[in-house]
Amino acid sequence: MIEFSYNKPFKEISEETVRAFAQLIAARKGQRNSSFTENVHIFNWKVDDKYVPVVVFVNRDGGENRLFNAVYTKKYFASICDCAGNYLRVPLFSGVDAHVLANLYEYKYEYFYEQIDVAVINEETSETLNCSALKLIQAYDENKDAEMLKIALYTLKKLKDTLGENENYLINELQIKSRQGQLDESDKAALEAIKGDDLQLLCAKNILLENRTEAVKYYGMLSKDEKDFFSEWPIYKLYKKLVAK
Repeated sequence: MIEFSYNKPFKEISEETVRAFAQLIAARKGQRNSSFTENVHIFNWKVDDKYVPVVVFVNRDGGENRLFNAVYTKKYFASICDCAGNYLRVPLFSGVDAHVLANLYEYKYEYFYEQIDVAVINEETSETLNCSALKLIQAYDENKDAEMLKIALYTLKKLKDTLGENENYLINELQIKSRQGQLDESDKAALEAIKGDDLQLLCAKNILLENRTEAVKYYGMLSKDEKDFFSEWPIYKLYKKLVAK
């Protein structure tokens, strides 16, 4: 049903886990439909303190719902709709929260790479794919799984190879390398070359260059809404680390 195997001996299964499976059965039978606001809903099912995110195709007519693994299924694909009404394939994991990605019950890395390989990469999907890479960085910040950074880099390389260089892609690539301890002089030169009046970009540039004074200056120039937006992304974690030095 959800491409998930649970092999723990019955005598070792806790009451909490039994309740978790009861929740899953209830979701299948439609007994939780009132809590599903969308007809296609991601249910972050939790078992043994780890997540198995489930896509629920909600049946509003009283029958059973269809359930699929939200990261690993091959029975459907995620998509976004462009202005012409075309459905453009994007990675399944792009619809899953970063915290959930950081705490999956199991990791099948090959599925992540495969989903990136078959995704449509164009201007319409670029934001979704870029945000997917950022989610993977956030997942790494929580669980320290280095493969998350490798998959994020792979995503950004696909974007750059298809759509060309972009300062946002550069910042995201180099914040990964910063986490890996691999920023080199050529990377720093590329950062120094970033000019313009985009305050968030200039703040990110100086965070990665570890120019504390400049980073604090540009962050202070952001509006409240811009600060709120900036704080949602993984570069902000590096900012907090820098200002705490």
